[in-house]
Amino acid sequence: MGIAYLVGKDEESFLASHPYVIRDLVMVTKLACQQKRYAGQEWGVFGMFAPMETLVVSDAKKKVLVESGYLDLVLHFLCTLYRGENAAEDLMSRLSLGIDMSMHKKAFRHEQGYVANPDTLRLCMQLLIHLSFSSQIVQDLRELKNELGPVINLVSKCNSEKKEQVIRLLNQLRLIIKLNDGTNTSEQQGHIMISYSLSQQTVVKLFAESLKMQGYNV
Repeated sequence: MGIAYLVGKDEESFLASHPYVIRDLVMVTKLACQQKRYAGQEWGVFGMFAPMETLVVSDAKKKVLVESGYLDLVLHFLCTLYRGENAAEDLMSRLSLGIDMSMHKKAFRHEQGYVANPDTLRLCMQLLIHLSFSSQIVQDLRELKNELGPVINLVSKCNSEKKEQVIRLLNQLRLIIKLNDGTNTSEQQGHIMISYSLSQQTVVKLFAESLKMQGYNV
């Protein structure tokens, strides 16, 4: 995890040629979800997911994360917050992790009000948004639309002082999933054209992806 943090934007080729750095993080995260030890250490679930909020942003890391099945892990993390809810059980049954709810008595607290934890919900939503910059992830989310929709509705009922942050991210995710229905709303019929110089290409691409994530055709 330290190595992944130390690799800067102009050193992304390191992760492209050494993808095992990210794959190892995914492996240890899955072991944490299964309450299994690694290298003699018991790893905390939240502690494994939280740093990835910054690591998942770059394309090189995202590509490896997608190939390593990280989306299922994030969705699994979200489902565990709603243990006992049918919607969460239905979504869990679609994931290919081989982990069930019964394995979370220690790894995930489940006392009254835990599902309203704004930090955990915000983290799950932010990770999903970051991952959705990948076309493969968008496709996977769309395929899970029927099962993911009810879980999103559960998240929308969160009640905390940071509810606005969670809902803002949730609405972005809804826009991404909504694109699956094949309909053209008035907001989606046109296109946005961005004119730019080659020296601004990197920034403009990020801007364009941000617009796409909000449902605009660019």
